[in-house]
Amino acid sequence: MKFKNTLAAVVVCLGLGAMPGVASAAFIQGAISFGGLFVPLDSNGDVTILPLATGITFGNNNNTVVGPATGDFAGLTGEQAVFSNIEFNPANTPITPLWSVSSGGINYSFDLDNISVDNLGLQEINLSGSGTLMADGFDDTYGTWVFSGDSNGIILFSFSSITGANAVPEPASLLLVGAGLMGFAAARRRRARA
Repeated sequence: MKFKNTLAAVVVCLGLGAMPGVASAAFIQGAISFGGLFVPLDSNGDVTILPLATGITFGNNNNTVVGPATGDFAGLTGEQAVFSNIEFNPANTPITPLWSVSSGGINYSFDLDNISVDNLGLQEINLSGSGTLMADGFDDTYGTWVFSGDSNGIILFSFSSITGANAVPEPASLLLVGAGLMGFAAARRRRARA
């Protein structure tokens, strides 16, 4: 009888161990920033002054590059980025993608989900919001973004991940651990009776 119970437990454990699953999620970590030039636009798409702007364009995109970057973005510093226009009054969201950049065979892009106008004055513009970052080999990562520009057309755009790399146990591992704990409990009860 002991042999049959032991054999059954081994078969169950081996079967659970053979189940496929993903051991952890690979969220993108770090921060990325961009430097370059922008042009304020009015509701007709014409160049205007900051206080009258309803949107911004990044020109021909050949002047926007990745600035200081950390974590999974570290290898992107100095790479050229392609930006879409941002319309913020009224907000025209989502913008998919807002920006994209590639390096080392990995494509990164950011979908802007929402925009908040934090400051729009004679000398500067500040926008913020949230969105989703995508990169080859990583899970989509939710994060925040901030845009700051001055009256000279110089920008600083940054994205920071707010989602950490959280280990997500796979179902097979959970079942295997559960089966092991039940086996230990059963063995302990048998010893207590003996």
